[in-house]
Amino acid sequence: MDVNPGPAPQQLPLMDDFYIIAQESPLLENPKTLRNLIRNIGGGSSPILNRKPGTSTKKVVESEVISTKRTNTKGKINSINKSEPVNKRSISCDSRLTSSRKRDSSIDTVAERKAKDKIDSTYILLSQEEYTEHKTSIIQCKSNASGSYVATGDADGIIKVWTPIPSPKTVTTFVSTPANSNKAITALDWISKNERYFLHGDNNGLIQLHDTRDYKTLWDIQHENSRIITLLCNPTESTFVCSVSDSNEGKLLLYDIKTRKLERILPMEQNVTALCSAFNHNGQLLITGLSNGNILIHDLRRNEIIDNISCHASPIIDIELINDYTNICTQSEDGKLCQRSLNHSGKILWETKIKVEKNTVHGKLFTFDQSGNYMLLCTQTGGNIYKMPPGTQAKILELGGHKGTLCCDWSTANQSGTCITGGAEGKVRVSTLLSP
Repeated sequence: MDVNPGPAPQQLPLMDDFYIIAQESPLLENPKTLRNLIRNIGGGSSPILNRKPGTSTKKVVESEVISTKRTNTKGKINSINKSEPVNKRSISCDSRLTSSRKRDSSIDTVAERKAKDKIDSTYILLSQEEYTEHKTSIIQCKSNASGSYVATGDADGIIKVWTPIPSPKTVTTFVSTPANSNKAITALDWISKNERYFLHGDNNGLIQLHDTRDYKTLWDIQHENSRIITLLCNPTESTFVCSVSDSNEGKLLLYDIKTRKLERILPMEQNVTALCSAFNHNGQLLITGLSNGNILIHDLRRNEIIDNISCHASPIIDIELINDYTNICTQSEDGKLCQRSLNHSGKILWETKIKVEKNTVHGKLFTFDQSGNYMLLCTQTGGNIYKMPPGTQAKILELGGHKGTLCCDWSTANQSGTCITGGAEGKVRVSTLLSP
């Protein structure tokens, strides 16, 4: 059986990418051919050439936002817009600045706490010693400028010069030589410019200059039938002021230390006596407490009275300038303590009343530390230290040791202070304090 298979099916030519390439124009005629080739091989979408421009920026922004979030967690910066690129370096600087501010705040807190502790702190009593070389009541006590020597005078006219630290030790002794038995040391002060010398006055009108290095008396001035009530050396010049009283009147005299010459008699009201005095810082003003309760202010350059302040109803028995010599503190015979402004015509800043024992002869009854914020006050049982202004609640230390305290002194060196008090029983108490 003859079977005719029919015509053979026509076979189409093979087609592939290379055939397409062969059918296209040469490369030089179509510069985009390489790009089309890559597109055809990759299935029509190139991951590089067909990338949309915004995709890269978006990923960079997202990366920056992630970095910003991490920085926020560490540096605690909360106000950053996620849609804006942020400079990492700026954030780091801000972070350091923030932490620095926190450290400054903590430092301020510590500083404030220390300042408060300093305000709350006060003097601390470290030790106490007694000097017992005198046989009668101690009327005068005074330290030199450095606090290395103390001079004390008693009711028998004996002056002891001694060192207070580490333990009281006598250096030399001077004896006043009056014509009669009434020879109490009524005034005493160190020369301001040279702490080797000191002056003293007694109940018989005698004034003497002493040399503590050569242990001798250099000169004397005698006021007949008089008594020396107070004596004070000028802080800047070689002069001293003394109050001399006789049965009729009182005088306030200015002497030259080197020549012993009386330079002038200071003007003063009649029928009054100068009981205590204090210089200002440059020695040009002299502030004096009077027996009529007034305060007299002399200008020594012009030798005139520039103010006369009515202060107390009884005699002023002690006076001192404090707070950079701008305030006057006074004590009257009736026990009133008062502080007034020197710059505002005697304006009263505070006043209080204390119990006092009347003693016809005495030395400094109160004094201050260098700051003027603490007062050492003589009481019947010894010295008391008060925070200004003085009062029952302001008392911080009782130094004790006496049966009637007649004089006091307070010298300060470095971080310690030395309080000297002299008693009617003939003992001197030395109290060493730690400064606040």
